[in-house]
Amino acid sequence: MTNWSPKQRQRVSYERRILDSELPEFQIHNPNAPDQCRVEGWHKSNSLRNRYLLQLRNLANFPTMEPSMVVVKPTPLKLKDGSTIPNCSHSFHTLGLEADNALRICIVNKWNARMSFVNLFCRGILWVHCYERHLENGRDIEYQYKNLEDQVRQPIRRGSVRAVPEPFLLRLFKAIFAK
Repeated sequence: MTNWSPKQRQRVSYERRILDSELPEFQIHNPNAPDQCRVEGWHKSNSLRNRYLLQLRNLANFPTMEPSMVVVKPTPLKLKDGSTIPNCSHSFHTLGLEADNALRICIVNKWNARMSFVNLFCRGILWVHCYERHLENGRDIEYQYKNLEDQVRQPIRRGSVRAVPEPFLLRLFKAIFAK
């Protein structure tokens, strides 16, 4: 079993305070054991009202190395046509299945040690938003990311299953994916 360095302990403590303030539904588990530490929480989607258990894993080398973001539940995730989402796909931003069948998703183009747990979970929530848009329109997640601004600004048709998109999605997208 490894131990956190003093700087890592300080960083994890800082991350906990930010999570408690900004995303209280996400919690750090086993914070004193780097090899077992994980951060997880349930996100209820805005559009289809589904619940997703998102989790950060492989935190022993955080923040030097990027942790893994996985969708633990529901599993398996299905495509609009009813088939299972591809395990490793550029167009769906997936990186493979973990041993427990959790789907690893790609949320970061280039890792930066300044990225916070809140930033990573916001990216995971955006992935969920894009996944649910796929369930509505059948287009892949890459398409959803590229067209997120237009999707967020679309007027809602009366009787649509989509809830009114939250304006923060657009601001969030611009803030975390801006160059």
